[in-house]
Amino acid sequence: MPNIRDSFVSLVGYHIVRVSQRPTITAGLYGDGDALGGRLEFGNATRFPNGSGIVLSASIIDLAAQNAGIDLILFNQSFIADVDNAVFDPTDAAHQNLVGVIKFAADETGDWVSFNDSSIATKANLWLPFTTVGTQILYGHLRINDATPPTYAATNDITVTLHILQS
Repeated sequence: MPNIRDSFVSLVGYHIVRVSQRPTITAGLYGDGDALGGRLEFGNATRFPNGSGIVLSASIIDLAAQNAGIDLILFNQSFIADVDNAVFDPTDAAHQNLVGVIKFAADETGDWVSFNDSSIATKANLWLPFTTVGTQILYGHLRINDATPPTYAATNDITVTLHILQS
């Protein structure tokens, strides 16, 4: 039997997708304001090129349980990415394509929930609208925003997931 919510969403022209990216990061210490990994490309964020959607929620999985303050900066088109573990400084042109910034606060007093050797932070009810330019890709970059910078154990410690309502 079909799910009533999915049937309704299909009738009104919306579809929810889950897209994830795992940036390659430095196994080591980061500084406050540093880029965490390179450019993220959330493929199929829209149904077609120049499509639109709404970011409903965002999560970061941290396999090193560093629980750092991290900003996820989203753009509607490609941009020149900053080098991993160097100061994050987008170009003036990239600012014109900014969709929004999703801030994850540091530590368990912020947005993080810790497990034995990993942690996760989630921001829900974001309702951040966007329209892609020339592709179906929503682009992003991570930035450390923490006075006590993290030290990651492996180059694959971070995964970012978005839930997007496609229109």
